[in-house]
Amino acid sequence: MATDETWNMVKSDIKDGKLRKLAYKGDGNPDEKFEFKGMPYAYGMIPRTYENPTIKETYKVAVIGESEETDMEVGGDNDPMDLYILADRELKAGQHKCKVIGVYHFVDDGEIDYKIVAIDSQHKDCASINELEDLKNSSFADAPAKIMNWLKYYKTVDNDGNLIANPEKKYGKMVTCRSTSAAEAMKVIKECKMSYLAIANDPKMQ
Repeated sequence: MATDETWNMVKSDIKDGKLRKLAYKGDGNPDEKFEFKGMPYAYGMIPRTYENPTIKETYKVAVIGESEETDMEVGGDNDPMDLYILADRELKAGQHKCKVIGVYHFVDDGEIDYKIVAIDSQHKDCASINELEDLKNSSFADAPAKIMNWLKYYKTVDNDGNLIANPEKKYGKMVTCRSTSAAEAMKVIKECKMSYLAIANDPKMQ
């Protein structure tokens, strides 16, 4: 979503002046190597949500997969909430009904960038998958590892999928002290909806 343009239109992402390819050739941890031609799963945003950069809190944060923590003050990333939808069918651009099962508290350039995880409502196991932990007994058993690997390493490559210099400086980070449960996901969605409504209902914004 182009939040800095009139009408906040949905448009293709641009990187290095070119259409963003989101290519990843697996130059990360050899124990968690996945090769992507794009996002590991259907990816989009939740309408009428807003991650407010003025609401800041201090959390324990660590590089994904590492144990060393630091205290970091983070605010929202000034965007709608991001969403992964796990599906075994092609999901074309548009609105899709899904079931929220968890959240990853991703930290991107010092900003909180929630990654909500949901399952396609038409998936055969939708009724039995209620939490991220339930995925281990489904066809999406490797989904958490794929998402974590993507989030840790996607900024370590350029737009052609080649490893950049000093890639460790771009490793993705995660808040370590917050729940990833479905209840927590719904809690942060509600918070971000309230942030959106505060702007939408502000007379100064009319």
